[in-house]
Amino acid sequence: MASLEGNSTTLDCPDLVNQEDISFERAKDYSDDSDTTRQLDSDYNTLHSIKKKCQDVMKELAISDITEIDKELEPDEKEKKRHIRQLNRYNELKDTAMQLISMIAEQRGLRIKDVMNEIGVEGE
Repeated sequence: MASLEGNSTTLDCPDLVNQEDISFERAKDYSDDSDTTRQLDSDYNTLHSIKKKCQDVMKELAISDITEIDKELEPDEKEKKRHIRQLNRYNELKDTAMQLISMIAEQRGLRIKDVMNEIGVEGE
């Protein structure tokens, strides 16, 4: 872990850049082709660059653990329940609209698809 010192706090950020990437070395050992070896080296350099950028962003945002990012992105239970209520309400309204369209189609002797096209609603 690399130590990150802020204004008044010290954070331990994972040292992403200096972690060993044994898989690249092993892949190079099994490669007889110089083009493949060059591609592996290029991929390794790209990975190293991405890890460095990630580590810099984590330092900038004062994130000491990668799992903190997932926690912040995951909605809390209250938000999940609200979303489920909204989806249920949406489905109820959609079902009601389809029932009305079906009644109109039956009354006019048309297909549901024709009524939906007529009122500018796309079918599923």
